[in-house]
Amino acid sequence: MVSPMLSVHTKDLSMPAQSFNRLLKVPVFTHVTSSPLYSQSNREAGHAFKTVNQIIKKTRDFYITLLAYRATPLANGYSLAQLLVGRNIRTTLPVTPSHLTPKLPDKDKVNAPEKKLRQSSKVTYDIRHRAKHLNEIFPGTDVFVRGKKTHGVVDKKLSEPRSYLVLSPTGFYVEIGNFGSM
Repeated sequence: MVSPMLSVHTKDLSMPAQSFNRLLKVPVFTHVTSSPLYSQSNREAGHAFKTVNQIIKKTRDFYITLLAYRATPLANGYSLAQLLVGRNIRTTLPVTPSHLTPKLPDKDKVNAPEKKLRQSSKVTYDIRHRAKHLNEIFPGTDVFVRGKKTHGVVDKKLSEPRSYLVLSPTGFYVEIGNFGSM
Protein backbone atom coordinates (compact mmCIF):
# COMPACT_ATOMS: atom_id res chain seq x y z
CA MET A 1 0.00 0.00 0.00
CA VAL A 2 1.33 3.43 -0.93
CA SER A 3 1.13 6.11 1.74
CA PRO A 4 -0.34 9.43 0.56
CA MET A 5 1.99 12.35 -0.01
CA LEU A 6 1.11 15.87 1.09
CA SER A 7 2.26 19.01 -0.68
CA VAL A 8 1.66 22.48 0.74
CA HIS A 9 2.08 25.56 -1.46
CA THR A 10 0.95 29.16 -1.46
CA LYS A 11 -2.03 30.13 -3.58
CA ASP A 12 0.09 31.50 -6.42
CA LEU A 13 -1.68 31.34 -9.76
CA SER A 14 1.58 31.54 -11.73
CA MET A 15 3.05 28.42 -10.09
CA PRO A 16 1.15 25.39 -11.48
CA ALA A 17 2.68 23.89 -14.60
CA GLN A 18 1.37 21.05 -16.76
CA SER A 19 3.56 18.46 -15.02
CA PHE A 20 2.43 19.66 -11.59
CA ASN A 21 -1.22 19.47 -12.66
CA ARG A 22 -0.65 15.86 -13.79
CA LEU A 23 0.83 15.08 -10.38
CA LEU A 24 -2.28 16.46 -8.68
CA LYS A 25 -4.38 13.84 -10.48
CA VAL A 26 -2.48 10.95 -8.82
CA PRO A 27 -4.87 9.53 -6.18
CA VAL A 28 -2.21 9.17 -3.46
CA PHE A 29 -1.11 12.81 -3.75
CA THR A 30 -2.84 15.50 -1.69
CA HIS A 31 -2.32 19.18 -2.48
CA VAL A 32 -3.15 21.84 0.11
CA THR A 33 -2.72 25.56 -0.47
CA SER A 34 -1.86 28.16 2.14
CA SER A 35 -2.55 31.86 1.96
CA PRO A 36 0.24 33.91 0.33
CA LEU A 37 -0.64 36.70 2.78
CA TYR A 38 0.20 34.44 5.74
CA SER A 39 3.93 34.01 5.25
CA GLN A 40 4.50 32.31 8.60
CA SER A 41 3.16 29.05 7.22
CA ASN A 42 6.06 28.94 4.78
CA ARG A 43 8.77 29.93 7.26
CA GLU A 44 10.20 26.45 7.91
CA ALA A 45 10.58 25.65 4.20
CA GLY A 46 12.12 29.08 3.65
CA HIS A 47 14.71 28.53 6.37
CA ALA A 48 15.65 25.11 4.96
CA PHE A 49 16.03 26.61 1.48
CA LYS A 50 18.15 29.46 2.89
CA THR A 51 20.42 27.01 4.75
CA VAL A 52 21.06 24.89 1.65
CA ASN A 53 21.71 28.02 -0.43
CA GLN A 54 24.30 29.20 2.10
CA ILE A 55 25.95 25.76 2.05
CA ILE A 56 26.17 25.87 -1.75
CA LYS A 57 27.65 29.40 -1.80
CA LYS A 58 30.23 28.89 0.96
CA THR A 59 31.76 25.52 0.07
CA ARG A 60 34.00 23.97 -2.53
CA ASP A 61 32.74 20.42 -1.97
CA PHE A 62 28.97 20.48 -1.56
CA TYR A 63 28.62 16.80 -0.64
CA ILE A 64 31.19 16.84 2.18
CA THR A 65 29.58 19.98 3.62
CA LEU A 66 26.11 18.45 3.35
CA LEU A 67 27.44 15.31 5.07
CA ALA A 68 28.81 17.42 7.93
CA TYR A 69 25.50 19.32 8.19
CA ARG A 70 23.55 16.06 8.44
CA ALA A 71 25.95 14.71 11.09
CA THR A 72 25.79 17.83 13.30
CA PRO A 73 23.70 17.24 16.45
CA LEU A 74 20.52 19.30 16.81
CA ALA A 75 19.23 20.89 20.04
CA ASN A 76 17.64 17.55 21.03
CA GLY A 77 21.05 15.80 20.94
CA TYR A 78 20.46 13.78 17.76
CA SER A 79 21.71 14.56 14.26
CA LEU A 80 19.51 14.60 11.17
CA ALA A 81 21.16 11.40 9.95
CA GLN A 82 20.63 9.71 13.31
CA LEU A 83 16.93 10.59 13.23
CA LEU A 84 16.63 9.35 9.65
CA VAL A 85 18.71 6.14 9.59
CA GLY A 86 19.03 5.34 13.31
CA ARG A 87 22.79 5.77 13.62
CA ASN A 88 25.53 8.36 13.24
CA ILE A 89 27.13 8.58 9.82
CA ARG A 90 30.85 8.48 9.13
CA THR A 91 32.30 11.91 8.34
CA THR A 92 35.79 13.21 7.65
CA LEU A 93 36.36 13.62 11.41
CA PRO A 94 37.82 10.55 13.14
CA VAL A 95 35.45 8.83 15.61
CA THR A 96 35.52 5.61 17.62
CA PRO A 97 33.70 2.63 16.05
CA SER A 98 31.29 2.49 19.01
CA HIS A 99 30.05 5.94 18.00
CA LEU A 100 28.88 4.51 14.66
CA THR A 101 26.91 1.53 16.01
CA PRO A 102 23.17 1.65 15.25
CA LYS A 103 21.05 2.99 18.11
CA LEU A 104 17.47 4.14 17.67
CA PRO A 105 16.75 7.62 19.05
CA ASP A 106 14.38 7.85 22.00
CA LYS A 107 11.12 9.18 20.51
CA ASP A 108 10.01 10.73 23.79
CA LYS A 109 13.31 12.57 24.17
CA VAL A 110 12.97 13.93 20.63
CA ASN A 111 9.24 14.75 20.61
CA ALA A 112 8.66 16.10 24.14
CA PRO A 113 10.79 19.28 23.86
CA GLU A 114 9.47 19.93 20.34
CA LYS A 115 5.88 19.57 21.50
CA LYS A 116 6.50 21.78 24.54
CA LEU A 117 8.17 24.47 22.42
CA ARG A 118 5.35 24.45 19.85
CA GLN A 119 2.68 24.70 22.55
CA SER A 120 4.54 27.56 24.25
CA SER A 121 4.94 29.38 20.92
CA LYS A 122 1.26 28.90 20.13
CA VAL A 123 0.14 30.31 23.48
CA THR A 124 2.45 33.32 23.12
CA TYR A 125 1.33 33.95 19.54
CA ASP A 126 -2.37 33.65 20.43
CA ILE A 127 -2.00 36.13 23.30
CA ARG A 128 0.00 38.63 21.25
CA HIS A 129 -2.36 38.54 18.27
CA ARG A 130 -5.59 38.14 20.25
CA ALA A 131 -6.31 34.94 18.38
CA LYS A 132 -9.54 33.17 19.14
CA HIS A 133 -11.33 30.05 18.01
CA LEU A 134 -13.73 30.79 15.15
CA ASN A 135 -16.84 28.74 14.64
CA GLU A 136 -17.48 27.09 11.30
CA ILE A 137 -19.42 29.20 8.80
CA PHE A 138 -22.31 27.33 7.21
CA PRO A 139 -23.62 27.77 3.64
CA GLY A 140 -26.15 30.60 3.42
CA THR A 141 -24.40 32.74 6.06
CA ASP A 142 -23.97 36.44 5.19
CA VAL A 143 -20.29 37.48 5.41
CA PHE A 144 -18.17 40.55 4.68
CA VAL A 145 -15.31 40.02 2.21
CA ARG A 146 -12.53 42.33 3.40
CA GLY A 147 -10.40 42.29 0.24
CA LYS A 148 -13.36 43.19 -1.99
CA LYS A 149 -15.00 45.45 0.63
CA THR A 150 -18.37 43.90 -0.09
CA HIS A 151 -20.88 41.53 1.44
CA GLY A 152 -21.54 38.03 0.17
CA VAL A 153 -23.19 34.72 0.98
CA VAL A 154 -21.21 31.55 1.75
CA ASP A 155 -21.92 28.99 -0.97
CA LYS A 156 -19.80 26.05 0.26
CA LYS A 157 -16.85 25.04 2.44
CA LEU A 158 -13.62 24.26 0.56
CA SER A 159 -11.15 21.45 1.31
CA GLU A 160 -8.52 23.82 2.73
CA PRO A 161 -8.91 24.62 6.43
CA ARG A 162 -11.23 27.60 7.15
CA SER A 163 -11.69 28.36 3.43
CA TYR A 164 -15.04 29.10 1.84
CA LEU A 165 -16.49 29.92 -1.56
CA VAL A 166 -18.55 33.13 -1.31
CA LEU A 167 -21.07 34.40 -3.86
CA SER A 168 -20.76 38.18 -4.15
CA PRO A 169 -23.68 40.49 -5.10
CA THR A 170 -22.18 40.89 -8.58
CA GLY A 171 -22.55 37.14 -9.15
CA PHE A 172 -18.85 36.26 -8.92
CA TYR A 173 -17.39 33.65 -6.60
CA VAL A 174 -14.66 34.68 -4.18
CA GLU A 175 -12.45 32.38 -2.08
CA ILE A 176 -12.06 33.60 1.50
CA GLY A 177 -10.56 32.42 4.77
CA ASN A 178 -12.64 32.35 7.93
CA PHE A 179 -11.99 35.68 9.62
CA GLY A 180 -15.40 35.72 11.27
CA SER A 181 -18.93 36.14 9.98
CA MET A 182 -21.17 39.18 10.41
